[in-house]
Amino acid sequence: MSVMGKLVAFKSKVVPTVMVVGTSALASVSAFAAEPSELSVVDSVSPAITEEMLTPIVEAIQSNVAVILPVGIVIMGVMVAITLVPKIFKKFLS
Repeated sequence: MSVMGKLVAFKSKVVPTVMVVGTSALASVSAFAAEPSELSVVDSVSPAITEEMLTPIVEAIQSNVAVILPVGIVIMGVMVAITLVPKIFKKFLS
């Protein structure tokens, strides 16, 4: 039996099993949902991160976007060039 035949046979055995197990797991999640009366306790807890805590981070990003954006574009361009240039050379040389 070829490698491709083995993969197809493996896939035909594994995929139905995974689907049954996954469906069973998703069906059981709703059994643990909180009742509406229990949500009032959770709502009374104050959040760990407030808007005031995030304000300096947002201001720092907004003030430095003029520097970060051009550098990020250059880095992304270099990564794309490193990926594409060898593929183009291979295509024209073969």
